[in-house]
Amino acid sequence: MNKQFLFLSFFALLTACVSPGRKAKKHEQYFDIETVIDSQIQLLDSLRPNLSKTALLNGKTEHEQLEGSQINWEHELSSFKNTNLNEPAYWGNYRKTHLGQTITRYVLKAKLPEKKFPVKWVELHYAENAKHSLRMLKARTSQKNELFELAKNYRVNFDEQGRINTYLLEGVQKIKLKDSVHYQIIGRIDY
Repeated sequence: MNKQFLFLSFFALLTACVSPGRKAKKHEQYFDIETVIDSQIQLLDSLRPNLSKTALLNGKTEHEQLEGSQINWEHELSSFKNTNLNEPAYWGNYRKTHLGQTITRYVLKAKLPEKKFPVKWVELHYAENAKHSLRMLKARTSQKNELFELAKNYRVNFDEQGRINTYLLEGVQKIKLKDSVHYQIIGRIDY
């Protein structure tokens, strides 16, 4: 009984020491790319549009036409989620700037470790007449360690209805003691 009283007294003392006016530190909410991509995946799964896809690998080109029923949109678009800035480790480490009225840019604030902060910048382009009408999303990521270097550029274009109509993923991968691999994937969605 005495131990319970001591514990409750100690707990009450600790909670009384917390200032009632102090609030938990808020983090800056960045544009939620993952939610946008997830909603586009759901839309594409329901509409089942066709996809024209071109892949370039070290100068060799391959074209592919896919019917809507054959496409796994989660697989096609999942790499774009890698540009999402709303991760706890990223909070407060990106500077938001406006380039005119139609472009918002998030840039890594300082030289921070690439392992921890692979997203270098994200740029959002909006329609001229509608601030909340996203037209293009662009981003750059890079990673480097003792074994490899990897740099990727991402671009997603949206039509007037707010649907993805084209996307681009291009990159360079350099593995130690091997040649660089250059690649580009272009997707055009036919609604």
